[in-house]
Amino acid sequence: SGDGTVAQAVSSAYHIEMILPDGSRPTIELPGQFGPSLIAEEATKARESIDVQAKSAGITPSEVPFGVPTNKPVLRAIEFDALGRLWVIMTPAAGAPVMADVYLPSGLRFGRFSWPHDWRLGVRPLSGLEGLAWSRDSSGFEEIHRIRFGTRQ
Repeated sequence: SGDGTVAQAVSSAYHIEMILPDGSRPTIELPGQFGPSLIAEEATKARESIDVQAKSAGITPSEVPFGVPTNKPVLRAIEFDALGRLWVIMTPAAGAPVMADVYLPSGLRFGRFSWPHDWRLGVRPLSGLEGLAWSRDSSGFEEIHRIRFGTRQ
């Protein structure tokens, strides 16, 4: 963030370590969180990718020391916005809205926000509860959306 705070996470768990300018290392975690299940198409693509990589490494797919996971990672990304808030963006299920937990610089959760799965949120320019998101229409043209987050009514 702008004040020198750093955040790091492993995408397979909802566990984020913050490194504050004073050297302290608070953590944010929600134990027991799992990413959404892979759909059949995603699992097939993953198996095909492993097969191609195995072949290029000169081994058989059965010699690869890992398989296709049953779930996607819990976290898609973590980013700071213009106000120093940490956005913990979760991996959505296929076609489901994207959700993010937003934390204040103090580490307190500010809120949980969501947006359509096919929109790419520009987190960096967010100020207050407004920002921009991008999507493509059915003709492939890029659309820009002004997005306002708030309480549901």
